[in-house]
Amino acid sequence: MITAKAPGKLYIAGEYAVVENGYPAILVALNQFVTCTITEAKDEVGQIISRQYHDNSLQWRRRGDQMVVDKRDNPFSYILSAINVTEEFARSLNQRLGIYNIRIDSQLDSQSGKKYGLGSSAAVTVATVKALCEYYQLPVNKEMIFKLSSIAHFDVQGNGSLGDVAASVYGGWGAYRSFDPPGASAQPPHPRLPPPPFPPRGELHNPTTPAPAHPAPPHRGRGPNATTPPPAC
Repeated sequence: MITAKAPGKLYIAGEYAVVENGYPAILVALNQFVTCTITEAKDEVGQIISRQYHDNSLQWRRRGDQMVVDKRDNPFSYILSAINVTEEFARSLNQRLGIYNIRIDSQLDSQSGKKYGLGSSAAVTVATVKALCEYYQLPVNKEMIFKLSSIAHFDVQGNGSLGDVAASVYGGWGAYRSFDPPGASAQPPHPRLPPPPFPPRGELHNPTTPAPAHPAPPHRGRGPNATTPPPAC
């Protein structure tokens, strides 16, 4: 069994400004997490189940290297995108793809499924990428997890700064600027290829110190990300 988790986030300042390319924001990761657990599947059928969606589930199978999902309309778009992007990376490293079960547990939504604006979509994307990288034993660091998660998140959402993805990957307090997203999702996430156009400004500050748990934020954050640490003062 493999377990990985990723924290939610709150914007402290700049949550709307950061949507524009080059404008900064300050955000903080929380002590509330989305957890992804992977176990080996039985009978050649995998399952995805999530407490985020009232324990809704779906089954899937392999057809060659492709993942075949039983039903197209489902609430697991971020999870499925994270799987597709990470397994594309695994295939590029000649890894044999497996069949597994994924379970998602979230502390970022209410039991009724109501969202608090804590970045649950980004957190579930990052947690799934992290768990699958461990499952396939892929050679990744935080920067690579950020890139894979950003591509997966952007493929679903299609816009945004990806700041919540950065917070979920790096943790702690951080300042960053958004990048120019066109073409980001088309860039293959292979480490020997040029990376997506994220500005090389380092990682978020204080990555080991998450903020206290926050039951319900006073405002809703807008999500997406780019890894950009604040300039030295």
